[in-house]
Amino acid sequence: MNASESSPPTRATHARRGVVIILLAGFALALYLVVHHGLVHILTTVRTLGWGIVAVVIAHLAQVMFSAAGWKAVSAPLAVVPLWVFVQARLIREAVSALLPLTQIGGEVIATRMMVLSGFKNGPAAGSVIVDLCIEILSQALFTIMGLALLMMAGHRGPIVDLTLIGIVLLLSTAPALLLAQRRGLLRALERFFLKFAARWPVLSSASLEGLHDAIQSALSHPRALLRGFFAHLISWLIGGLEIWLMLHFMGALISPQEALVIESLSQVVRSAAFAVPGALGVQEGGFILLGALYGLAPPMALAVSLVKRVREIILGVPGLWLWQRAENRRGWQTKIKSEMKA
Repeated sequence: MNASESSPPTRATHARRGVVIILLAGFALALYLVVHHGLVHILTTVRTLGWGIVAVVIAHLAQVMFSAAGWKAVSAPLAVVPLWVFVQARLIREAVSALLPLTQIGGEVIATRMMVLSGFKNGPAAGSVIVDLCIEILSQALFTIMGLALLMMAGHRGPIVDLTLIGIVLLLSTAPALLLAQRRGLLRALERFFLKFAARWPVLSSASLEGLHDAIQSALSHPRALLRGFFAHLISWLIGGLEIWLMLHFMGALISPQEALVIESLSQVVRSAAFAVPGALGVQEGGFILLGALYGLAPPMALAVSLVKRVREIILGVPGLWLWQRAENRRGWQTKIKSEMKA
């Protein structure tokens, strides 16, 4: 028996096993909900969507465009890059997060890589992703407040309101946490963490991530750019409510755009709370059942909405993964040509 066979499992191995166990538990929950509420009925409901899936995909592409515009806005102080680069990176980021949940490389990490391939230095690339993520979370908090206000105006009370308020508080804590980190020098520590992370993952190791701290400070020192990014992300969240309304409309559910906005805003809180579950598998399905019940949606209809969302993730995710591999292959060819020219 060699040393590698006799060595005990590493911390990373335990983490991978934990993720797999959580994923399997989520899959079991989703499968139970689908079987319990009738797979045939759910699929029949999904089929009524028909060509409405095109409208759903277009709506999400609009979301991607505004999210990318928000990212570009907060990144403007760091580097001048065309909007299409951010759109591509956003598609890739969502594709990796949705379709490759067990890679241990999040969509944000690959998005950082795409920025590097597009002309950013590694530190500013990572800084732009971090700042954009924080702005996106803060805009989500306002989106959730809007949904909660609509819910309470309709007379709904109870545990769902209390849990949503807790979620809003957690989302809003992002900004003070970032400011505290900036003042206490914790971003320097984060920079060192990314350097170690880059050493572990070759996909990021083409250059160091030095300058992350300064890049974040530079981005945060331009409030107008941050505000533009915030409102672009907010519009993106609102379009998400439209996406839910389109799904339900084409599947024959009588629901208003305001009610669809409530369902989308609160479902995103559920997904955020279930960050440890890859793809929020099972959690998303259960959340839609509970939220749909607020407006009289039967569980099969709610599960059909969740299934359509996952189908849309595949429709846009597969091209996103292709774009990622295309960018990596192009970089590989450029590196090879440069090495041959030097030789």
